[in-house]
Amino acid sequence: MAKIGPDDLLRENQPISSDLSHYIIGLLFVGLGMKVLALYLGGFENIFSYLDNLYDYDISARTYGLLDLGTNIALFGCCIATIHFQRNAAAQLFWVLTGVLLGLLLSTSKSGILHMLLPLFFLAKLMSPLTISRFTRWYVVLPGIAIFLATLGLKGQVKYLGFEGVDWSPLVIIEFAWFVLTQRVSASGLFSGFVNLVNRVTENSSLQLGGAALEGTFSGVIPRFVWVNFFDMEKPDHPFRGLGELLHPEFLVDMNATDAPLFVGYAFIDFGWISLIAYSLVGGMILGYSRKLASLIGGNRVLFAYVIFAVGFGPSMAEGGFLNMLYYLGLGFIVYLICLLSEYLVRFFVSPKVSWKS
Repeated sequence: MAKIGPDDLLRENQPISSDLSHYIIGLLFVGLGMKVLALYLGGFENIFSYLDNLYDYDISARTYGLLDLGTNIALFGCCIATIHFQRNAAAQLFWVLTGVLLGLLLSTSKSGILHMLLPLFFLAKLMSPLTISRFTRWYVVLPGIAIFLATLGLKGQVKYLGFEGVDWSPLVIIEFAWFVLTQRVSASGLFSGFVNLVNRVTENSSLQLGGAALEGTFSGVIPRFVWVNFFDMEKPDHPFRGLGELLHPEFLVDMNATDAPLFVGYAFIDFGWISLIAYSLVGGMILGYSRKLASLIGGNRVLFAYVIFAVGFGPSMAEGGFLNMLYYLGLGFIVYLICLLSEYLVRFFVSPKVSWKS
């Protein structure tokens, strides 16, 4: 899924010298507009009140949570802007720092700036070798790692303690960054929970979810307001909410937590080995055909849609299996539509006689 080959996806693409400004404007305008609307509907008067209640906002059942995709879309606009200005190092630095700042402030994730850096890496790998060369030098990489760790520690404090509870001392920032990292990559983090889940479900088959994980794959992508206004019912809860009895070593249950069972845990938890094999085969086929379809169609719009899908769903698949696959496919489709609309607007208002190949 993550193998994005330039020969495949850039076969029909415009050269990098072509104007990408209409994509940048469209993605930034729509993305920021979606996030601002999400905050307004959430009752936040300013960015500080949002940051001070970030944890409650993240775990709440938001009626219009789909609008939070605006952050990813706006950050992707910053990525394309960085590629667009590849001949201007100062402009590239401006757009990278802008994306990092937006990711730090607007994302609900503690590692929100990765929503900027990961798509940028793949886009640069595909479209701009000069950008790769410029940003992979040691005097850029080392400060970049330091900035990432600092933002990880700061955002971790913001999420768990609120904006007013942030301790700006370097030692505390480093401690929080280490705490966040160990939650993900240490033996006592996600992997430990996955091992507990498989062992406990194997020992007691009555703990299987009986298809709830697969059902959540399809129900989760439908916005809550559709369930309430059109289906006249509450949206089904997250299938992994409060599963501490399966994952936590002390069987502690937090009903606000949506635990990450890792890819195998997602596929195993429904029906054991049967669902593990079936989900893996079918999901792999869907991902393979998606990539094949993208390579056959080609063009800037498809390239951008595929990249934002791949870099978003890749980490998500590692933690939660195929649970969010349709969610990220939807994100890619939204990016495709925004790019398509921006092209038509440029053709109609700016260059009606210019022939575009996108």
